[in-house]
Amino acid sequence: MLVRLVVGLTIAVVALALAGRRVLFLVKLVSAGQPSPGRLDDWPKRLVAQFVEVFGQVRLLKWNVPGLAHFFVFWGFLILTFTIIEAVGALFVVNFHIPLIGKNPLFVFVLSGFVPRVLALWRWQDGVNADGLPLWTSPLPWVYNNVFAGIGQWAGDPRLGSFLFAVANLALYALLAWWLDRRRIYIRV
Repeated sequence: MLVRLVVGLTIAVVALALAGRRVLFLVKLVSAGQPSPGRLDDWPKRLVAQFVEVFGQVRLLKWNVPGLAHFFVFWGFLILTFTIIEAVGALFVVNFHIPLIGKNPLFVFVLSGFVPRVLALWRWQDGVNADGLPLWTSPLPWVYNNVFAGIGQWAGDPRLGSFLFAVANLALYALLAWWLDRRRIYIRV
């Protein structure tokens, strides 16, 4: 245990020193820039655009293969962050796990595919099309259209509604994983 702790902390210190050096360079680079009056004008719209472009990799996906490759590398590194957190935590606590995610990630993953399909079975009529035929909806499209699409229209970017709908879905499944972990319910799939 002691050897693992020393080796792990040594690797972490070296990695943080290299990362800190890069962060210092970037801070100096940004500090060298000239002031930009009006930079914070319309900041909610700019913040939405930043989230959409960074997390959705919108500009890079315009380049078919390289953009798609970058998309997967970007999200791979974001997911890898949780693995690194668990690895560092395991240096100090043998059975360490991230509390919000818990020990049911595979179950929650399977559930995230199963729940929308089950909810899609529950349908109701939601108007009539131009030919007089009934239009049907189910819970998830109804929530998106009546809650999140309106937020996107209010903010001036419909992509925001889609992004927030995805975040809300993730938050619900994370809450489920946390609840299962708090109750010490571990489901093996």
